[in-house]
Amino acid sequence: MRQPNNFNFVAPFYRWLSLMVYGRKLEAVQHTHLNLIEPGANILVLGGGSGEILNHLPADSHITFLDLSEAMLDQAKKKRRVHFVHADFLQWESTEHFDCIITPFFLDCFAPDDLQTAIQKIKVLLQPDGRLIVVDFYHDGRRTTGFLLRLMHLFFRWTANLSSGKLQDIHATVLQEGFFCIEKQEERGSTFSAVYIRSGDE
Repeated sequence: MRQPNNFNFVAPFYRWLSLMVYGRKLEAVQHTHLNLIEPGANILVLGGGSGEILNHLPADSHITFLDLSEAMLDQAKKKRRVHFVHADFLQWESTEHFDCIITPFFLDCFAPDDLQTAIQKIKVLLQPDGRLIVVDFYHDGRRTTGFLLRLMHLFFRWTANLSSGKLQDIHATVLQEGFFCIEKQEERGSTFSAVYIRSGDE
């Protein structure tokens, strides 16, 4: 039986660790495509961690913020008043549909089968003309990048019960699950931000 990730242990020092390894790069890349979100949008943020992204979403938007870690949610609640949900996304049920779904460094946590399931579920939750904004890691082919990504996954497998043993090709998997990429930006240092729509919804 799949055991869910648990970032409660690392939550107190997660941001410090991120700043030490990547500087402000991980925070900055999350803002790349937020300007494409329409005013008043119904937004779902998955795995938003300590909630830094909340400060950069439209003021008039309706936001649902889901995270499995209670400790991360406690930090996010200090940023902005939104609808917070403490749940395992793969087990969470909702009848709501969203104009925009954002996954800031969320999909890299999943093993291959669970990654496919998560993306399929996102597709169901998205409005027919909605947008999926993915911000995550990718392997840029450099040895140093590969070493850092392997080290990162080993660390979080030990501290947070990460189900993924290595980084999956997130972009390729999103495309395989019926999405079309309308904009993508890769940053040196193995991070990317991309905007997708469901195939056939152009």
